[in-house]
Amino acid sequence: MSEGNNNKRGNSRKRNNNRNKRNDNKKRGGKNNNRNTNRNQERAKKRKLLEEKKRKEEEERKKREEENRRLEEERRKKEEEKRKQEEKEKKQKAIIDAIERCEKNQKIREEKRKLREENLEKSADRPNSKYFSNLTSNIKKTTAFIKKIRTTISSDNVDIITRDLQKLNLTRYVSEVSSGISETKMRGIDVPAAVKICSLMHQLYQEFSNDLIPRLTEVIFSNDISKEMILRKRVTIKLIIELFIVGVFQDLGIMKNIL
Repeated sequence: MSEGNNNKRGNSRKRNNNRNKRNDNKKRGGKNNNRNTNRNQERAKKRKLLEEKKRKEEEERKKREEENRRLEEERRKKEEEKRKQEEKEKKQKAIIDAIERCEKNQKIREEKRKLREENLEKSADRPNSKYFSNLTSNIKKTTAFIKKIRTTISSDNVDIITRDLQKLNLTRYVSEVSSGISETKMRGIDVPAAVKICSLMHQLYQEFSNDLIPRLTEVIFSNDISKEMILRKRVTIKLIIELFIVGVFQDLGIMKNIL
């Protein structure tokens, strides 16, 4: 009986021990579960923060790209507007230049027409000997005048030359004047100045054009092929054409020969 009770008590203690162990295991398991839960929560929180950070970075990147696209588009628009404005100004300038050229050409044509009329009119009624007797026949001044013509004719000295020409009696020096004109240094832009001087000589002295034109054609048909002579020939051809236009000479045969 006593032994039976002891066994019962032993079994009871075992059961209690086992129960306590199970409870302890449950408690320890619960603690472990809590720790795991906390870890998982922390990981999830970190993951969420990282995803949020990436999302914000992506949004910022898209904003920057969008801003860059906007700035680039504005830059292109400004460049396009600038280009269009420059083209517009260029076209306007071209139109203005064309109008100015037309007006200038019209003015030049009108001046040539008037000069031709003047040359034809005055060459038909040149001054008599009394007119020339009132002019200066000083050899020194005449020589200086011819030297001036032989040196150069340009828009800078044309007014001085024409003023001197109107004061001097060059009746005996027509050939020297025509020779000086044919030999002078002259650029293409100086041809109008030479035409003015030649016109005035033609209006005053009948033999002038007959003496000048052969000298000019001699320059054109020269065998000299140096660079300087080629340039001189071009200027001389231009001078002859302009002299024909303004009526200093009217021989079409000469024009056919040089053109």
